[in-house]
Amino acid sequence: MAKCLYKILYLCCIILNCMKKIFVLSVISFFLCSCGFAKDDKMIEAKDIIKQINKGKNIQLVDKIISDDLDFTKIEERCADANGSMLHTVKPEILFVKCVFLGKVTCSSQEGKISHQARFDNNVSFRACDFRNTVDFNYTSIGGSLNLAQSVFRENADLNSIFVKGSGVQLWEVKAEKGFSMVDLRTLGGVNMMDAQFKQDCMLQSMQCTNFQFSNVVCESILDLSMSNVKGRALINYGQFSGNVLMNNVRMEELDMLSCKFGKELRLDESVILGKSRFNQSQFEGLSANNCYFLIEPLFEGANVKNAVKVNVLESKQIEIK
Repeated sequence: MAKCLYKILYLCCIILNCMKKIFVLSVISFFLCSCGFAKDDKMIEAKDIIKQINKGKNIQLVDKIISDDLDFTKIEERCADANGSMLHTVKPEILFVKCVFLGKVTCSSQEGKISHQARFDNNVSFRACDFRNTVDFNYTSIGGSLNLAQSVFRENADLNSIFVKGSGVQLWEVKAEKGFSMVDLRTLGGVNMMDAQFKQDCMLQSMQCTNFQFSNVVCESILDLSMSNVKGRALINYGQFSGNVLMNNVRMEELDMLSCKFGKELRLDESVILGKSRFNQSQFEGLSANNCYFLIEPLFEGANVKNAVKVNVLESKQIEIK
């Protein structure tokens, strides 16, 4: 009798241990599923990301590979604007860190005569990501900040006509192997592009921001900042510019371009610099400043300007730079 009771107790212990293991595994599985993605899945399809956004879940992915096109105009929540375009609202925060995007990343699309645009209510971050295909953020509004720092763009990157309402735009240490265009950017904060590298044209016309950090940048082709408005300081120090640098019709509070090397021409035609400006130790192959006005006399200490040029100071004084 005692032996039978012992065997029954032994079997009960085994059953309880098995149930505990099943319970633990169930809890772990539930936790992983609640995040929307299995922990060990390195490769993720874009449709699974869109599903999580449609459920209202924040996206937080680290060291993943997105295998196909990530199109934010596939978000279900949408409404029509005054122009008849469809606006797709992304409410959760978006965070990708060290992810590889094999397909396109797009925030705008066209369906017949109807255009679709994505807009983001919160922060959007693609930190240290590798974009193997084109990136299209055209006509996007972002309720928080935009962070693309340390990312690599292997095809064309278009971030034109975007409005960033948060603390600003982080693009430091980015590398663009093809064309990079961020025309008509508007942000209530600053723009940081320090230590960036551009192998082809970098187009930043009509940018509006509080401060602009563009130091230690390498541009192997044209840099165009024409018609931009920087309400604070623009720091463009220690830059290496192989192509023309176009800064026509710009308006800046302060401008520093220290120890820069201009392989071709810097053009400041029709521009207005309201405060201090320094070009010390910079080397100019060409400098054009037709109808450019400095409210405070600019400093060119130790600068090397190959062609003498006259610039206007306070609209009544003219100095010659040699």
